[in-house]
Amino acid sequence: MVNNEETNFFMVSFGTLGDFLMQLSLFECINICNPHISIYVLAIKNQRMLEDLAKAYPYISFITLDQKHLLKSIQFIITSFFKNNIFFIPPTFAPVGSKIKIIGKLVTWWSRDSKLVGFYDGTKISRIYDNVLTFDVQILFYKNLYKVLPILNCKASDEKPHYHWCKNNIFLNKTGIKSPYIVINPFAGSKRRSLPMDRWSDLVFFLEKKYQDYEIVIVGSPHDCEDAENLVSSDKIHNLCGSIPLSQIAAFIDGSSLFIGVDSGLTHLASLIETPSVIIGNLSNPTWLPSYSQHTTILYEKSRCVCNGDKTGDCFEYVNGVPYYRCMLDIPQERIKETITQCLEN
Repeated sequence: MVNNEETNFFMVSFGTLGDFLMQLSLFECINICNPHISIYVLAIKNQRMLEDLAKAYPYISFITLDQKHLLKSIQFIITSFFKNNIFFIPPTFAPVGSKIKIIGKLVTWWSRDSKLVGFYDGTKISRIYDNVLTFDVQILFYKNLYKVLPILNCKASDEKPHYHWCKNNIFLNKTGIKSPYIVINPFAGSKRRSLPMDRWSDLVFFLEKKYQDYEIVIVGSPHDCEDAENLVSSDKIHNLCGSIPLSQIAAFIDGSSLFIGVDSGLTHLASLIETPSVIIGNLSNPTWLPSYSQHTTILYEKSRCVCNGDKTGDCFEYVNGVPYYRCMLDIPQERIKETITQCLEN
């Protein structure tokens, strides 16, 4: 347990959008409970993206842990050796590299009240942790993160996660896109966590014809641009993949009438800021579904699903050589359209 007011909280970030959004909620809990705790994010990659997301969290500092800046980062960390340090390695579904654990042990070796904290990942080097946490697939991801709070003498200040952002929608003004508009993010980290593109084409066509007063905006990363361009069939449909600055993406989604997405970081962003959302989900990892938001409707189909809930289970069906989760693929197209209609018209 941490008693000293001068405490450093180091947390490793692996650079993924969705994970970091959940971690921001953890940081806010810590800062509200004890503002004397200094919070540092050790960024393995995508530090600039993480900094953009954290612009409204001035109490968070960033340290780069990639190979290029490793020596400089270690020099900074060494200056903290004789302070009270909590070094937290958050949960991942792949084993965490031994180098990160060793750095964590070095940072926490020199003070009796310092702790290396992490989740058991099945490797022998997990024994290096001073506090070993267990990831519970029956509860939401952010609640698993909160398991570190008692070690800091903190408790959750808000049972539901949320996100603070810059609400000046500068980017929207530059695009010329006018309200009302619908934002669609059909892209996940892998194709298996989405639907075949012909089904997205059908949904975009449905929206264009049924809701002629709405503009439709496709969002995603720069490498999604080509697939997104295939969804553009008129000047009412806009491909903004890779175009919206992360510091503006929340305000842009917040200004929309509806967000339609899949299992992605942008889906969590939309849910955290309480934008009405229709999410085409899967049951491979329910702990990651945005069921914390009452403004989000999550669709899936259980009839042929054999997911185990921990990213295991052979719940795949191949379409044109690409594996897709059955619990997504089996969602009737009409059910998706009906849900979108209910959200837009109620």
